[in-house]
Amino acid sequence: MLSGIIPPFLGNLTTLIQLSLEHCNMQGDIPESLVQLRRMRWLFLGENRLTGSIPSGLYNLSSLEALDLGENRLHGTIPSDIGFTLPKLRILEFSSNRFSGALPTSLSNYSQIEVIEVAYNNFTGEMIDVTRFSSLQDLVVSYNSFKGDISTIASSLTNCTSLQLLELDDNLFTGSLPDSIGNLSSHLWAMNIGGNRLSGRIPSSMANLIGLTILGLSFNNLEGPIPWSIGKLDKLQVIYLGANRLTNQMPFSFGNLTLLNELHLRQNDLVGNIPPSLGNCSNLLLLDLSLNNLNGSIPPQIMSLSSISISLNLSHNVLTGTVPSEVGALRNLGVLDLSHNRLSGLLPSSLSSCVMLEWLHLEHNSLQGEIPDSLRALRGLQDLDLSRNNFSGTIPRFLGELRLMNLNLSFNALRGEVLTEGVFKNETAVSLEGNRELCGGVAILNLPSCSSTYSKKKKDLRKILIPAAGAVICVALTASFCIIMYMRRRKSQKDQTPTTIFGAPKLLRLSYADLMNATDGFSEMNLVGAGRFGSVYRGSIININGDEDDDAQTDVAVKVLNLNIRGASKSLESECNALRGIRHRNLLKILSVCDGIDF
Repeated sequence: MLSGIIPPFLGNLTTLIQLSLEHCNMQGDIPESLVQLRRMRWLFLGENRLTGSIPSGLYNLSSLEALDLGENRLHGTIPSDIGFTLPKLRILEFSSNRFSGALPTSLSNYSQIEVIEVAYNNFTGEMIDVTRFSSLQDLVVSYNSFKGDISTIASSLTNCTSLQLLELDDNLFTGSLPDSIGNLSSHLWAMNIGGNRLSGRIPSSMANLIGLTILGLSFNNLEGPIPWSIGKLDKLQVIYLGANRLTNQMPFSFGNLTLLNELHLRQNDLVGNIPPSLGNCSNLLLLDLSLNNLNGSIPPQIMSLSSISISLNLSHNVLTGTVPSEVGALRNLGVLDLSHNRLSGLLPSSLSSCVMLEWLHLEHNSLQGEIPDSLRALRGLQDLDLSRNNFSGTIPRFLGELRLMNLNLSFNALRGEVLTEGVFKNETAVSLEGNRELCGGVAILNLPSCSSTYSKKKKDLRKILIPAAGAVICVALTASFCIIMYMRRRKSQKDQTPTTIFGAPKLLRLSYADLMNATDGFSEMNLVGAGRFGSVYRGSIININGDEDDDAQTDVAVKVLNLNIRGASKSLESECNALRGIRHRNLLKILSVCDGIDF
């Protein structure tokens, strides 16, 4: 490969027609001697490290048809009379330099110009009139500070019947997209107008651009629905519509875009369900629907798209339900973000099939159960965030074996010993706060020692049981005012007999339905109190055992255990053991037990 400076002696080759030194690592200034090449037609000096300004004489080489100085470090302005001094110019490539000033209006004289690429510079001012550019194929002015009304620009571009590439992104263009944008060239394959100040709606006429493969409108102020007609652009491969104010539901017609590779709809106000028709996009590599108001469950059709390999981001919505087991089809997926939703249930074991995952974020949901052992298979995982869920159990040892760079397990219900291997060695890479029953770990985490914690528990077992029994009694006393108040319809002689219910000194035979009816469907109006292991409701049971008074009712208290809470069943056993040896007028006998898991 050539390198060094451009030798000045090249200016002596006065019959030279073409000089191409692209991508040769050339540096220094463009030699002034090149202005002697009066027959030069094509000058290609792009992709080097050239500095300084362009010799003014180069703009007087009237035979020049192509001037490519892109991707250098050149600066300066374009002469205002360039449209007159280079009358044959067809290609103007100044991208990725440090040019400034405005594009000369004289450029509008070029009816034969085919390429104008001046992206990534410091150009300012109004966009030139392109009405006469009937031969224009590429117009690339991205990442400058051009101004103008997009409606006017788009309308003038309808005369450019050969237009193939249109990139106006990241400038200061304003206005709304006109219906006439649908009249642009049928050869147009890429249109990017993102990063401007556009407003209004996306016109449905855009469906006329049947050759479009890339559509970029992100980072504007576009509003209203995404037109259903976008599904007619069956050649689309990339759609950028993120960071706007788009509303309504996602169009079902997205499912017609079977060649689609990337769909970016991040940061809008989209609502409703994610259309299952996206499952037809069998070439999808990236799907970003984050930061919207999408609801409902995650369609399994999307999780079945094995083509998604770059990223699947559904975070910051209001999605519900479980993580579909079909997630295992995403074998090549690198980034999965389902955080900040309302997902619940257990993590599916099929996650173990996502062996290429590097980034897994599930924080701010209601996921539960133990951290599944299936995550052990994700050997390439670097960033794992399971924070602010309801995960329980101990921290699995395999997390210390993975090459994690960041691990967030904070605000769950984890317990037991914290590991000291792998990511757990780096206190800045792991977050465990909000888990009250963890111990051990590296010293800087300031967790209690596991050995002292467990020995203290054994030593103080009696001290713990005694207050616990007392607490059970206190709860019973507090709820006793509503536990069974007998109707004083018995004769005085019957009051001397052992207290029974409905005349039978044995447990009632009650069903879950009886208890549900007695408490009006466990209504909150009948809620007496709630504790860690369950809730107590007041209710009334009709005489179902055939007493003399068929209309007699008995007021009862019904305690419903939450068996999802560890220790709930043992709490009932402890309560019974504490109460069976106590006799008090405000404490009544247990009348019945109903054992069931559903209605």
